[in-house]
Amino acid sequence: MANRSEVNLLTRLDRIPLTPRIVGIILLLSLVWLAEAFDIGIVGPVLTTLEKSWHLASWQVGLLAIASTIGIVLGMLPSGMIADKFGRRRVILFGILWFSVLTLLGSLVSNVGSLFAIRLLAGIGEGAVLPMPYLILSEFTGNRRRAVSVGYANGILTAAYIVPSVVSLWALHNYPADYAWRVPFLLGGIPLIMLIPIYLWLPESPRYLLERGQATGCKSSWNRWKIRRVCHTTRICTTR
Repeated sequence: MANRSEVNLLTRLDRIPLTPRIVGIILLLSLVWLAEAFDIGIVGPVLTTLEKSWHLASWQVGLLAIASTIGIVLGMLPSGMIADKFGRRRVILFGILWFSVLTLLGSLVSNVGSLFAIRLLAGIGEGAVLPMPYLILSEFTGNRRRAVSVGYANGILTAAYIVPSVVSLWALHNYPADYAWRVPFLLGGIPLIMLIPIYLWLPESPRYLLERGQATGCKSSWNRWKIRRVCHTTRICTTR
């Protein structure tokens, strides 16, 4: 059972103002949405090219189209339990690493079966990551700003789905068809670079740290982000 200081902190978290530090967290989460939207939407724009280059039957096209979706469903089912056990931040970092490496490998395949397997496995990582930005956002924003923040988040994620289509059109216009479909998969490795700022500056959720009994980690997180008005009176999360 939570003690008085923990309850006090959780109550104050619900009243947290929208500070520049919180805006910084939202910008970092935007990188997560961009990486994920690009990877999820990467197959659709290249299917027409693959259909012609590989002489695919209709059922093979359909199989490739749903591969990521199947993986996302499989990845989302345990994502909450994994996040509660290992932390939201770790799920994001390892999930992006997982699907980015697999997407890079997808540029090397030359048959339907291999590409289906790659997209299915990548989808598992995508599914694990998909709920995490929303969860972190809801845990770092107060009650008054929470619905608005999630609305903006959905807008960013939806807009990011445009990126793979634009990249595919550019690749098809500038490269031979047999190679053009591989370009988006190669660019799917760019999120590996995004891992650097996410690793350096995205903090773990203080709510998760409290639930895991990591009072020191909670204190470090809040000191780092200098949200003094929230936690200056609590014993668990005090600032200097």
